[in-house]
Amino acid sequence: MTDSVRSPRAFAITIIKRMGVSPWHMDFDDLISEGYLGYMAAQRSYDPGRCSFSHWAYIKMHGYILSYLIRKSSKDHPNFDDLIRKPYTPNPESLILDSIDLQRAMSKLTPRTREILWLQYRDGLNHREIGRVYELAKSSISSIHVKALRVLRRELL
Repeated sequence: MTDSVRSPRAFAITIIKRMGVSPWHMDFDDLISEGYLGYMAAQRSYDPGRCSFSHWAYIKMHGYILSYLIRKSSKDHPNFDDLIRKPYTPNPESLILDSIDLQRAMSKLTPRTREILWLQYRDGLNHREIGRVYELAKSSISSIHVKALRVLRRELL
């Protein structure tokens, strides 16, 4: 690995802060631990032909941290926006995310499918990048996305 991350802890803290989570958040240490798990997963699955290690580590660490927040959100049922405050530009599909009934509709999806939607709509990752996080083909992510939107439309309309 010619391109490395000097401090996985510092990198995790940077990712968490970019997600808008306060260092005083009660689960901050757990989020750092999730970042470490993502870092270790990045080390195991890194392919130098794809991208730099720091980019790959960012994707994996971000995915693990986001997964934790989503799991925590679904257990405690707070408004997800209370955990992550990141502005985004609405488009017709992302307007679904503003629905009051979103939590009910999202509960109809599998945890992985919910995470894929959050990675796409909240963090702006494309299907190829999400596929790297889950080690799935871009077409598989696209298929999961289309099926999830059908479920959400059915539940919300």
